Amino acid sequence: MNRYHRLRRVLIVCHHCLADIAYYRGGFSGRDAVFDTKSNFWRTVSGNFLDMAVLAWCKLFTNNEDHNWKRVVPAADHGAFEAGLVIAVGMTTAEWGSYIAAMRTYRNKFLAHLDSEEIMNIPQLDPAIASTIYYAEHLIAKESSLGGLAREDIDLRGRYAQCKKESAAIFSRKGCFGP
Repeated sequence: MNRYHRLRRVLIVCHHCLADIAYYRGGFSGRDAVFDTKSNFWRTVSGNFLDMAVLAWCKLFTNNEDHNWKRVVPAADHGAFEAGLVIAVGMTTAEWGSYIAAMRTYRNKFLAHLDSEEIMNIPQLDPAIASTIYYAEHLIAKESSLGGLAREDIDLRGRYAQCKKESAAIFSRKGCFGP
């Protein structure tokens, strides 16, 4: 796979991560998210968006994944990238490491394997949004081969907002949240 195609795949994963977070959050916009108690459908749909977002995010930020930033961003740029990343998410390097561990724990202990832990801690999603946008925008700014992409392929913030709005509209329809 050539460099351009690899970068395009990273951007696709970024888009999926952000869309799934937006769809998950859209279901909770402006309400207490009291789902129809007669059906688990919308609860399951919402949970699936969360799970898919975490899986996509882990592809981008956990080790040993093909789309991990450490495998995609040139090694000479790692220091600058990581410094910008922790600023973008508003964390220290240590806090960022703890956040990665929390996302990995959710993925490994509840999503992938459903281990014996009884309390599930759903990770905060604001750092996932900020880090995913940072990664994508970094690639778009630094990789000249991505210069010809269509606006919808590079406007990750706009796509997130659009997906969240769409989700909120769908979840607010009669029947999604009780009577």
